Amino acid sequence: MTSELPRPSPRNRPDAAFRQQALGVAADGNGPAAGQIPARPDRREIFRQALSRIPDRDPRDGAAGPAPTVGPPLAPAARSVPAEGNAADPAADPAADPAVRSRRRQRPTSTPPRAALWRRVVFGTALLALIASIPVLAGNGYDLVTGSTDGKVGKSGARPEDPGYEELVISTPTAVLVHTDAEGTLVGLTFLALGAESGGGTVIFLPLGTKFPATGLGIDSLRLGYTVGPADPDAAASQVSSLVGDLLNVGIDEVIELDQQGWANAVAPVAPFAIDNLDSLDLDGIALPAGPAELGADLVGPYLTELQDGESELGRLARQEQVWGGWLQAVAASGRQDAVPGESGSGLGLFARTLAAGPVTYAMLPVTQVAGDPGTPDRYQPDEAQLKALVVDAVPAPDAAGLGSRRSVRLLNGLVAGAVPGDLIRKVAALDGSVVVVGNGPSFGRDKTTIVYADPNQKSYALLLKGALGATGSVKLDREAPDSVDVTVVFGRDLLGDVAITATSTTLPTGGT
Repeated sequence: MTSELPRPSPRNRPDAAFRQQALGVAADGNGPAAGQIPARPDRREIFRQALSRIPDRDPRDGAAGPAPTVGPPLAPAARSVPAEGNAADPAADPAADPAVRSRRRQRPTSTPPRAALWRRVVFGTALLALIASIPVLAGNGYDLVTGSTDGKVGKSGARPEDPGYEELVISTPTAVLVHTDAEGTLVGLTFLALGAESGGGTVIFLPLGTKFPATGLGIDSLRLGYTVGPADPDAAASQVSSLVGDLLNVGIDEVIELDQQGWANAVAPVAPFAIDNLDSLDLDGIALPAGPAELGADLVGPYLTELQDGESELGRLARQEQVWGGWLQAVAASGRQDAVPGESGSGLGLFARTLAAGPVTYAMLPVTQVAGDPGTPDRYQPDEAQLKALVVDAVPAPDAAGLGSRRSVRLLNGLVAGAVPGDLIRKVAALDGSVVVVGNGPSFGRDKTTIVYADPNQKSYALLLKGALGATGSVKLDREAPDSVDVTVVFGRDLLGDVAITATSTTLPTGGT
């Protein structure tokens, strides 16, 4: 049984006389005490005078009276002064009791209870299990990400002889070489496309006066595409290369810039090389007779630039073909690793080395000269049909030149396991299609070709494909079809016939999915 401790008696407040003496105020409250500075009559009542007028009050008196003045916090109880007359009486002042002071100083504390043993064991076991599961979860996550077909095409894990096997088509590498003379004037545009992985490809020479529908800047020819607009040569080269891509409806992978000195440096490792000079020329005081000739590195630039009086631009393009043919033959015959300066994985080093390693097709852009005012540069109108056929042969797997310029197409063999014939691929490319996937259909033995699209906006193109290919099957909308391509064509016997197509007939470089 515990007894309630008596409440400590409050401290006695000093009487009024003591406060007045401490504040230096006379006993009557009307003036300063002896030795104190008198109050200034021109000031308000000073704080000491106001404080001295507070009536004395017994702290233990419960009668109503003025509210106590707010002052500084009281000192701790342990340091309190006992009331007068009670200092020697512990019973009158419990705070003076040592036992009471000891209990006040000691704050009750409690030790947190320890968790039960079984809880600690369960927690430790669960923690170890979670740590051990990290490698398993990481592996499952990796398999989920890499094996996911979202955004992909093809059946994961299928073999080339299985239904559903598909391959992503690697687009044909392309480049535009921009040639300028010593004054920075555009004198040549050459389109380069690589063929098979073993080497070879196509080189197309473009007249600078080739016309096309005017752009927003009033540019209606390749020549103006370089001279109008950006003042920076690199930006001008990029702009005219983009126009070449629009003209051919082919994406351009790289832009190569060469001036006169650049050409000299490029051919120096294998120069001089043989050419078949078409006309007698005077190149900076050096006579070059018609017929077989040796062309040194310092003459390549002037030879490519030369345009004789009264000669059309097509004559200069013919000389450019002679330089490319003689140079690539010399590169192939040299067997040197440094036959072409620069990197072997990009730029002129990649394209020249790859072209020299196989058969090369040289062609001029099919154009017809347009009559113009005397003294103005030649103007040429492209032949659309011949141009499209040339591009289809040169770039069997084109990228789109711009947004919406080509439709992405997936071609699947629904008759047998094997590649799609090259002539069908070229027909799709000629219809402004970009073949991005080839492979096997979901099943074999299909009689009729089916064309499927997921976006209703592609219906007209699907119907165009059906008519151009001569398919007898259906054209249908399938909302579940992969949206990574615009149109899927599953070939049947109506287009493939009864001949088993083997994988060796493919003409497109691919990578398995």
